[in-house]
Amino acid sequence: MKPHSLASAWAPLLGFRLLWVVNASTVPQNSSSWVVPEALCSSFGSYPNPLGITEEDRQSFHPVVKYPTIWVHNETALAEADVNDSTISTKKRVPHVRISDYTKPTDKVHLASEEQILQKRKELAKIPSWFLNLRCLVPSARLFVAKFRKEHGIRHFSVGRYDEDRVGMYISDMFEDLENSVEGYAGARTVHVGVDLGGPVGTKVYAFADGVVHAAGYNSEWGDYGNVVVIEHTVPSNGNKMWALYGHLDKGSIQGKKPGQEISKGQVVGRLGDFTENGGWVAAHVHFQLAIEPPKTHDMPGAVALNDRQRALVQYPDPRWVLGPLY
Repeated sequence: MKPHSLASAWAPLLGFRLLWVVNASTVPQNSSSWVVPEALCSSFGSYPNPLGITEEDRQSFHPVVKYPTIWVHNETALAEADVNDSTISTKKRVPHVRISDYTKPTDKVHLASEEQILQKRKELAKIPSWFLNLRCLVPSARLFVAKFRKEHGIRHFSVGRYDEDRVGMYISDMFEDLENSVEGYAGARTVHVGVDLGGPVGTKVYAFADGVVHAAGYNSEWGDYGNVVVIEHTVPSNGNKMWALYGHLDKGSIQGKKPGQEISKGQVVGRLGDFTENGGWVAAHVHFQLAIEPPKTHDMPGAVALNDRQRALVQYPDPRWVLGPLY
């Protein structure tokens, strides 16, 4: 990886104090070299940026999910505008999404039961595969999921936050087993280290930049990623390598993908899967996560224990460095 640096003037703007300036051939691996915010779910720019992603880099990236947008008042422009200056826009378009909050107990269902998954797979097995693969039609699986989501008050477009200590969500065996280690992270893993981009089943998921496939496969455990793709990308401004995980996809997303395969910016990586193929998650979404080191396979710890938070938030940087300030 090529060296990068952050000018001292950036530190106050990014909301953290830079204790160590990169002057080596790699991204720093020592998480104690960075200061992470004490508060969970902190604002965009508060977290370490070990990859050195700039605003110019971010503007060049393709959206991972194309959200519908709405017009809102641009408060900054309103405050600074000259009432006689007609060139200043007082409105702007922003993503029309709900920001989810999983920090409190809820009666909403996050995971479909294993019995529900098996039953729905049996029903799908009776439907010809050619019918399910027709994107112009709405297969019964999607109708069923849409009905299930509506019954449980799950809206279509949403964002699940980074660095959120989630309550009552990680209840499957793979999370209940405190000895189960993923890339060196074990224990009571409840702190989310990705961003969830939610939408209807079948929503397209795009590569935010050029890259190559690192790994792709199916993580079959209940509550896992289901179909997942990991792509190696490069930061345009400095050449630093990063690995992006796109999880909870449909089964077609991993077909034909092999390590080393080139991926173009804006290329469809896959589509949001339903609960029969995405690990059992009722609300269809892509778990989007960045890493500064290559994972051993198509897996990363989507959540970590609180006592691992310091190192995890450096090893798995805030995805908003790529996605922008979604919340």
